[in-house]
Amino acid sequence: VGEEASVMRTSRPGHAPGETVDGGGNQRAAGIPGLVVFLAVAAAYAIGADLSWRLFGADNLGLAFFPPAGITLASLVLLPRRRWWAVLAAVLVAETGVDLVHGLDLGFALGYAAANVIEPVTGALLLSRLCGGQRVDLERFAGVARFLVAAVVVGPGAGAALGGLVRHLEDGTGWLPASLH
Repeated sequence: VGEEASVMRTSRPGHAPGETVDGGGNQRAAGIPGLVVFLAVAAAYAIGADLSWRLFGADNLGLAFFPPAGITLASLVLLPRRRWWAVLAAVLVAETGVDLVHGLDLGFALGYAAANVIEPVTGALLLSRLCGGQRVDLERFAGVARFLVAAVVVGPGAGAALGGLVRHLEDGTGWLPASLH
């Protein structure tokens, strides 16, 4: 994705029409230091992932409801792209740590962490593209449709494809059934 894709055009108050603003997030979020983003996302993600293991049996279930995915997607949508490294590093560290605590081998934990990074990145990038670099407007049908395509279908599909491969390598489950589970 080129540099021009990491810029959002806005006509918000305080900005000239067509003025560019870094990333896709808002101005207040742009000032949050990367370390703060990392720590906040890592903590929220780890709590959500651990609860998913405990409440939904993530060890034996292809999780259809995984709150940390929403935390990650929301963080990417709200923050400028120059802060995405902190979000994605937090997900990698938190997911890997939670998976290790629950008994997964390091290789598989890293594989699931990669799948849980690919999903929101794919969703956020596609959503930005479908919205022409503008913030998604969920008060309009077109905005909701774009969100559903990017963040509910394509992003999770990408994550499921990689997660299914990891599951296949982990326990021999067929890739397609593991991806669809």
